[in-house]
Amino acid sequence: LVPDLLSWIETHTPYDVKDMRQKPPSIEFCKRGDRVFYEGHELFVDKEIAAIYDAITRTINIAEPWNPKNPRDVSRLLHELIHDAQSRMRKWSCWGEAEWAAYKLQEKWLLAQGIKPNINWMQIFMLTRCPRDVHP
Repeated sequence: LVPDLLSWIETHTPYDVKDMRQKPPSIEFCKRGDRVFYEGHELFVDKEIAAIYDAITRTINIAEPWNPKNPRDVSRLLHELIHDAQSRMRKWSCWGEAEWAAYKLQEKWLLAQGIKPNINWMQIFMLTRCPRDVHP
């Protein structure tokens, strides 16, 4: 599944995934209510967390239940693989830019599968806005 998703990323983005093919990120499964190691500290996996990517350890944690035959579940893995490609290939002004781009690509993949994404774009917009440098 990961090689197929990397091929999709390679075809639909400017990201070079050659190194990712050689050494893909680790993929681990967790349950809601677990605590996982995330970017140097413990993170409580609440109901809002479907999957997370740790750029420091190159680890994807996917909250169960997860089924590789369910395209919505697969899109969660794709989203996190996109973050791995992003962290290796491009500089971002802030985390939100990368997150927005990953959601847009996840949407594109789901639409290609014939699935309506059901992404709350207003919520994503509010969560992914980069802080502005505003002076009085």
